[in-house]
Amino acid sequence: MASIPYFLFLKAIIPHLVIFAIYARSQEEGFLSLGCGRAPEWTYPDAWGIQWVSDSGYVSGGTTYNLPNDDAYLPRRTMRLFQGNQSKYCYNLSNNAVRLGAAFLLRVYIRPGQTPPYTPKSANGTMVFKLIVDANEWSTVSVAVNETYDNEAYVRSQGDFISVCLARSTPDGDAPFINTLELRPLPASFSSVQRMSSTNTILTEVQHYNMAPLEVSLISYPPDIADRYWRNIALDDNGPFYKINLSDIRNLTRPEDIDIAPSTLFQDSWKGSPYLSFYWTQLVPSFTFYMQFYFAEIDPQVNSTGARVFNIFINGLQETSFVGPVDVFAAVGANTPYMVSGGADSDQSGTLSVNLTPSVQSLFPSFLAGIEKFTPTRLEPLTSSHIVAAVEALKSALNLTSYTGDPCLPEGYGYEWMNCSSRDSVTAILLSNSRTGGIIPDEIRSLDTLLEIHLDGSDLQGPIPDLSALERLEILDLRNNRLTGPIPATLAALPNLQALYLQNNNLSGQIPPELLRRKQAYSLVFEYSGNQYLSAEVNQSSPFADSSSGSGSISQRTRTIIIVAALVCFVIIIVVLGIVLYVVCKYRAEKAGTKGESGNNLHATQHPPISTFQAVVQGPHKK
Repeated sequence: MASIPYFLFLKAIIPHLVIFAIYARSQEEGFLSLGCGRAPEWTYPDAWGIQWVSDSGYVSGGTTYNLPNDDAYLPRRTMRLFQGNQSKYCYNLSNNAVRLGAAFLLRVYIRPGQTPPYTPKSANGTMVFKLIVDANEWSTVSVAVNETYDNEAYVRSQGDFISVCLARSTPDGDAPFINTLELRPLPASFSSVQRMSSTNTILTEVQHYNMAPLEVSLISYPPDIADRYWRNIALDDNGPFYKINLSDIRNLTRPEDIDIAPSTLFQDSWKGSPYLSFYWTQLVPSFTFYMQFYFAEIDPQVNSTGARVFNIFINGLQETSFVGPVDVFAAVGANTPYMVSGGADSDQSGTLSVNLTPSVQSLFPSFLAGIEKFTPTRLEPLTSSHIVAAVEALKSALNLTSYTGDPCLPEGYGYEWMNCSSRDSVTAILLSNSRTGGIIPDEIRSLDTLLEIHLDGSDLQGPIPDLSALERLEILDLRNNRLTGPIPATLAALPNLQALYLQNNNLSGQIPPELLRRKQAYSLVFEYSGNQYLSAEVNQSSPFADSSSGSGSISQRTRTIIIVAALVCFVIIIVVLGIVLYVVCKYRAEKAGTKGESGNNLHATQHPPISTFQAVVQGPHKK
């Protein structure tokens, strides 16, 4: 067998080594790729150098589900399904790149497969649920059997993690699920990132389009360092295109062209005849979208300024937010990427049409290599940090750590056992009969806007903490637990407290007198029966006292009743004795008179008759 010359061997192998080096290199720092529903130890390095890991360390709850007979990309062949009753289920995404103000691309992939885990609620067979990021509603998912839903958003971190949540659209709506979740850091130099910062927005419903023939596949990482998905816009295969070798595209050098698109995007450009036109429908009516247009002058015949000049029209109007007429060669020369950006308004019907029309003096038609469309959404601030800290302590103390994400926001998707009136105000804790166990943490007093606390039937132990800071509190219900220790005297000082329920606990010691006085004055509903170690102090200044104590000692009211009864009995005895003495004295007097008359022995007296009452008081009369 003849040997292969060494130089021929190198010539054959080097291109393959180069390709391998490009696609097998390690992923960019800050990439996080989660296979949802995978076993905790699962990992998968794909052919492009992206390292996939299980989602189990980033979410609490949900059940795993395999997609049978599914030929999807391997990480997408499982899902995590959330069938519980929580208001939302959240992934807390963090790594060394997540810090305050940093920008990221988020991407979700959702596919129910051929045999979904449940029957959809809607008659048309689609499953509908919500996506949430931090305090913002992101998108409404609508996906049918064997179909795919994926979505990208540009977001800014408001702390050391980003919450991506799934929720039912209505309390009895479809259970949410997810197959993969990806986080990609975005360079601060991107104009889209700078726009987010300057306008206090995030960019949802992000779309990247490659104006290339149909046979051109998806462009993503590693050609795109941000791993954006550049999809073919499905142009006619026979349409006119400019083509160029990738090696002829120079690196981007101009600082104003700062959204670094992959070089492969500029290998093909769609050529107008002489203009280009495309449009979107069913958008939000009369809404300002943000758009970025990408160009590279790759036609060798265009070699001078003014040879190709065109304007961008939105819904038939020249878009003044873009920088006047576009002349790519005049701006950057040949074979160099170039970008223009600006706002674009949909019309009242929700249609957004784009037209690139050459100027009268232009020698060549308009052209386009790629386009991005973003939906700006106001960045909603998170719930105040002092509230979050108190709620985190409450979750830990009451074994509620499965609840993650913002506790109050978005509106309607806060924790279902809390009522929030705003990002700065929690008005109620509603955990009646929850059987959570645990203790009432001291940090609850930081929720100083609370009006109601319902922790009855929660199997709580330990003491009642100092709640004196909760000056707005109206109802405190702690009955049917196993609380111990005294009733804090500070509860009586809460000016707005209207109802205090402490029955059936293991509380001990004296009941604060002021609580009893408020109960006696009907300014407080106060119940505390079923606490055998409690006792009530007698209130001598009141003829009536409380009878609701469950202690083994005699209550204040009972003692008062005994004293009053004794006094009444004493008065009755005195009256009876007086009557008896009166009768006896009268009887003796009558008898003595009868005897003197018969014996002619009449005695006269110098004193008037003494009444029975006087006799009782003065004693025997001296003769």
